[in-house]
Amino acid sequence: MSNWLRSQTTPAQRESLRTEERRRAERSRCLADPAHFITTHCQLRSDTGAGLIPFALFDYQRDLLRDFLAHRELIILKARQLGISELVAAYAVWMTLRPQQNVILLSQTEKDADELLKKCRTCYESLPPWLPSPVLDERKVSTLELANGSRILPVTATPRSGRGFNAQLLVFDEWAHQQAQAEIYAAAAPTAKSAGNQIIGLSSANGVGNFFARQWELARNGKGARPVFLPWNVRPGRDQSWYDETTHNLETWQKAQEYPGTPDEAFILSGRPRFDPAALTEIGKGCTNPATTEDLGLDHDRRALGVRRVWLPPHSGHRYVIGADTAEGLPKGDYSAAVVEDVATGTDVAELHGHWAPDEFAHHLATLGRQYGTALLGVERNNHGHAVLLALQKIERYPNLYRHAEYDARHPESLAAHPVGWQTSSKSKPLMIDALAETIRERRPYRNAEFVAEARVYTVLDNGDTAASGDMHDDRVIAYAIAEQMRRRPQRAFSGAVGGQRAEIVIR
Repeated sequence: MSNWLRSQTTPAQRESLRTEERRRAERSRCLADPAHFITTHCQLRSDTGAGLIPFALFDYQRDLLRDFLAHRELIILKARQLGISELVAAYAVWMTLRPQQNVILLSQTEKDADELLKKCRTCYESLPPWLPSPVLDERKVSTLELANGSRILPVTATPRSGRGFNAQLLVFDEWAHQQAQAEIYAAAAPTAKSAGNQIIGLSSANGVGNFFARQWELARNGKGARPVFLPWNVRPGRDQSWYDETTHNLETWQKAQEYPGTPDEAFILSGRPRFDPAALTEIGKGCTNPATTEDLGLDHDRRALGVRRVWLPPHSGHRYVIGADTAEGLPKGDYSAAVVEDVATGTDVAELHGHWAPDEFAHHLATLGRQYGTALLGVERNNHGHAVLLALQKIERYPNLYRHAEYDARHPESLAAHPVGWQTSSKSKPLMIDALAETIRERRPYRNAEFVAEARVYTVLDNGDTAASGDMHDDRVIAYAIAEQMRRRPQRAFSGAVGGQRAEIVIR
């Protein structure tokens, strides 16, 4: 303040001017340094019930803030209770110090979205009134909209959520647990990237079969966002005793999901895997390349529709079974898959895998079955299986098709009472998956690494059903499960006509 100005003002006015100068300087410093802004002015709600406390940053949080400033896109794989959601909320509020900043917070559920907005409001409301822009309308609590044109908008993740987003900061909170991950990202990310805006995805793991996991793998290989992993013990005060006490009531997959020590542990063990991950790892070590691989059929672009892989040729005196999972045959749809197993050992000796029309798949199945001693052929008859089974009977005239009866049904002495094909139902599916899980726990020496990869991402869903995680495939898992049922069924033989031929039919 100049001498002339000092002479023209009262002490109170001079103090007011000095205060305003200090505030301008402090505001400039806050704009330049989010760590200073957070530690100096922000509060958060204590997780110990102590109410509002100053936001004191841990070293790993300071490092993460530096990553926020240095990178336009980040993907964060984290353990629970590290204060990352609170940090992102404070960072979002920091962005709104500038005018016309839109922040979109995408969360798994409406409740989660509201909770993240509450963390933003807690931070905003703890600020001195001279620092942020005032709230535009105090009555509007579903968003945080400020007079300078900046706003923080919470959004529930749905397939249409990403349409029309124009955000300077786009946050995917608990990304691996959101629905329509790929669709939302495809809709929202190009707009953000083209404008040079920022994308932050943070989450605990949820298995390896979802978009978040694939984005992490790309990032780890240097082809995507900046990857940041935060293990359970990055927070000061967490030692092995803390971990043991915190996780002693959790299942293995829950420990890996909520408190991982490494990224591999987080992805491989999390997501409620149906099959024993450790056993699959051991089985995977023994997998081998097939002895022969043959393309079967070509599409309009002269690309193979599918393949037949053979590990062991048929041996005289051995009996074989085939389990087959059917699909429509569309190029970008599910796959049709089949596996040949030796009845005595239960190990896989050959497979079919590809996109074939039902009649083409039937032909390849019949050819393979005859090569392996007219193997008992169990084709899932759900959906497109009916067309495959019809072709097997009427065109291929395959003589050894499995006929199905539920495990708790009475078995009348009539072939007509037992429809052709394996029926996957609410009764039979748990039985077939349980049986396959048993072979995996016993570490049966399966040869097919592709099957092991599918089994890794086969999970238990929230409703208790089982399926591949995310948009991954489980066609081989189903084929192997059906083949195991072909091996395990009680032996009851009947003679009758199948596809116009006499055959001995074995049913459950």
